[in-house]
Amino acid sequence: MGGRERVEVMAAMAALAEREDLDREAALPHLVACIDTASGSSSYSGPYPSRDAASAAARYEAAIESGSESRLRFSVEPVFPPIGYHLCPIHAGDAAR
Repeated sequence: MGGRERVEVMAAMAALAEREDLDREAALPHLVACIDTASGSSSYSGPYPSRDAASAAARYEAAIESGSESRLRFSVEPVFPPIGYHLCPIHAGDAAR
């Protein structure tokens, strides 16, 4: 395999890995973030079971708040598990220790 073919294969593998990461991320719980652009204050709702569910909630909230005077902006953010969660299982009562 020549250099060009090797680069194309590597690029295809990287694209596949990125798609898989995005699919995994979409299945994580998500929050809807609401930011008041005038005051800078923010609030969150959720978690929703997936990106699609959170996106639907964000669209609903944006529709309620729509108008020429609306200062609210909505975004959807994934909730990632804690770093190293698979290395140290959390048991009931661990937070109290």
